[in-house]
Amino acid sequence: MKKIIKCSFLTVTLAIIYFTNVSYSSGPPTNSATAGCSCHGPSQSPDILVTVSFNGGNLYYTNGQTYPITISVVSANGQPAAGFALSTNVGTFNSPAAGTQVQGNVWRHNVPQATNGFGFTSATWTINWTAPATGAVPLQIFASGNAVNLDGGPSGDEWAFASSLNVALPIIFTHFTASSFEKNIVLNWSIADEKNVKEYQIEQSENGIDFSTIGKVEANLFSKYQFIDASKSNSSLAYYRIKAIDMDGKFILSKIIKFEKESKSTPIKIYPTIVSENTMIQIQHNESQAELMIYNMNGQLVKTQQVTSSTSNFALNEISNGVYFVFIKTNNNISFVDKITLN
Repeated sequence: MKKIIKCSFLTVTLAIIYFTNVSYSSGPPTNSATAGCSCHGPSQSPDILVTVSFNGGNLYYTNGQTYPITISVVSANGQPAAGFALSTNVGTFNSPAAGTQVQGNVWRHNVPQATNGFGFTSATWTINWTAPATGAVPLQIFASGNAVNLDGGPSGDEWAFASSLNVALPIIFTHFTASSFEKNIVLNWSIADEKNVKEYQIEQSENGIDFSTIGKVEANLFSKYQFIDASKSNSSLAYYRIKAIDMDGKFILSKIIKFEKESKSTPIKIYPTIVSENTMIQIQHNESQAELMIYNMNGQLVKTQQVTSSTSNFALNEISNGVYFVFIKTNNNISFVDKITLN
C-alpha cells in the first residue's frame, strides 16, 4: 500500500520545525498519488520539478557494475529547503551521503537540505547504485521530492513526482558461434530481451585486436541471426565480434570468438624416397603413435619400428639395396604406403 508522504518533525536549536522525510512503504511504486499529505500539502504542485538522472543519461547497465544516480528538486517559488524519496526495483544503494539514508530499496533524506539559488531554488543528491550480479531485469527508478518554506505548517509547501526512469540491461548474446560450411564461415547468434536495436555490425580481425566491419544485419522480430563470411574461404584462422547498435547510435559489443578451421590429418610424408646406403628416411605424421613397416618386393617384412613423434628418422643401414614398400599404421588406423629405393 503506497503512502504518498509520511512526515515527521525535527526541532533544531533555533526552534525551527523541519520536515524530515518524504517516504513510501516500499518507495514510490508509481507516478500516481492515491493519498494526500497533511504536513506538506494535499496535492502535487506545478511549481516544483523533480528530475532523476542515471549515469549521466546513459540508460544501460551491466550486471555487477556500479553507477551514480542523481535526483534534483527545483522550486519555482524559491523554497529554502528540500527533500526526496527514490526507489528502485533491483540492485542496491551504496554509502548514502550525510543527511540521507537507505532502507531496503528506498533512498531518501532524513535531514532536509538547504536549497541554492534565488527565485528558482534547487537541491541535488547523488548516490552510487550497484546492479545485480545476474539476471536481465530492466532497472526502474521512481522518485518524488518536496520543497518547503520551513514555517512549521503545510501551507506553501510543495511536492511532486519525478518522471519514472527505465534503464535497460544491455542486450545479452545468449549464443554466438562460428562454423565452416563449404568454403565459407557461418556466424550464428541469438539475443535475449532485445530492445531498441537497429542493426548488428559484424566485425572481423586477423589478430583478435584490430577489427574492421565486414557486413551488417538488420534487427528482426525473432532475435536470431546469421551472417555468412565468404571473404575467409582460404584462411584457417579469424576472429569475430558483433556490434549491436541501438536507435540512438549507442552500441554494445559481444565477446570475441575465434574461428579455426578443423585441422585435417596432415598427410603422412616420407622423405627422401631414393636413398643411398647408411642414410635415413624421415617420416612425418600428426598422430601420437604410429608403426612403420618395410616390406621387400616379395612381401617379406624386413624391418619394423614404433614411431612416437610427429617427425622421426628411420635408419636403413640394416637393409640391402633394392626397392621396398613402406607401410605406416597409426592409432586411428590410417595406413600409408610408399615406395623407396635404396642404392
